[in-house]
Amino acid sequence: MEGHDWQRMKVPITLTLMTSLLTAMTYGQSIVNGTSYPSLFGPASDVTVNPPNGGLLNIQVGGTASGPLGDYWTAFASGGASVSVLGIGLTETGAQVALTGSAMEFNVSNSAAVGNLLDAGLNGLSASWTATADFDQVGNQLLLAPNTIYRVSFDVDGSNGLLNSTLGITPSFSVQLLDGSGSAVGTASSGTLVNIVGLLGTGVPSGRATVDFVTDSSVNGINPAALRFNGSATLNATALGLGTNFATISNVDISAVPEPSIFGLSCLGILTFFRRRR
Repeated sequence: MEGHDWQRMKVPITLTLMTSLLTAMTYGQSIVNGTSYPSLFGPASDVTVNPPNGGLLNIQVGGTASGPLGDYWTAFASGGASVSVLGIGLTETGAQVALTGSAMEFNVSNSAAVGNLLDAGLNGLSASWTATADFDQVGNQLLLAPNTIYRVSFDVDGSNGLLNSTLGITPSFSVQLLDGSGSAVGTASSGTLVNIVGLLGTGVPSGRATVDFVTDSSVNGINPAALRFNGSATLNATALGLGTNFATISNVDISAVPEPSIFGLSCLGILTFFRRRR
């Protein structure tokens, strides 16, 4: 090829390469999704609070439960109540984290028991839920890189109304991204604990939530990263009358998008390379 033909081709080659790089870095690489982790919400299982029993005839409130959940999750639940006679529970309910195979549910178990407890004089039930997934599947480990944006997206279903603060249940529902040492990764503007309700919009209990976490130069990328959901609510008679599901999470996707400054440096490097080839 003659020299002037190569000179004419350098510009489109450079533009093509930069365009391909821009496309890849803008949309990012999906690392965690239904393909890389097809059994993220399975097998079907649950961690459920078994509230304490005791007394001649009374309501006992409290209880916790924790343990592994499915293939990747560790769950913790707190809050329950029991009507007991002579130390034997007649009816009871407790906070629950459950996997269905395609989703994860934050529940209050046994709706019939809830109704009986309300009839017995229980005015409200304080419940909390925590579920953490370690993305450590061999061949698809999520190892965080420094100075990188990690975009976390998932579907939230709170359509029964339990994410609606107008019910007086003071709901709290948040998401965190944890690095290999268990330290929470921050975002550009809202700290490390991101309010899911705020992402959906005021008065909107369901939808697709997306949040960008930004790693710094000291992030632990040696061990697999994790994703954590935290929820809590005071479930009164009105709220419990709507159902026993606080919220459901599904269709989790995590993608890596290098920060714009890194893209700029990469482009500068490419341009420098082609200048030296002239």
